[in-house]
Amino acid sequence: TRTEDNGSTLIWDYTLEEALKKPLTTRVKAQIPLPWWVFASAAGIVLAIAALIVRVVKKRRPASSPLPS
Repeated sequence: TRTEDNGSTLIWDYTLEEALKKPLTTRVKAQIPLPWWVFASAAGIVLAIAALIVRVVKKRRPASSPLPS
């Protein structure tokens, strides 16, 4: 195993025979950077859905009759 490009490229010297006997498995775990507008859009969608639910619930609720004085 060796690196190039100041450590940003990793190169394996792995023959075809070795790969057939024991395949090379690589796992990479990294955070995916998301732009700010993705979070803002998600918050807007959640607020819109909540407002819609409140509106539907209010329309389905029967009108309460005023109490006699």
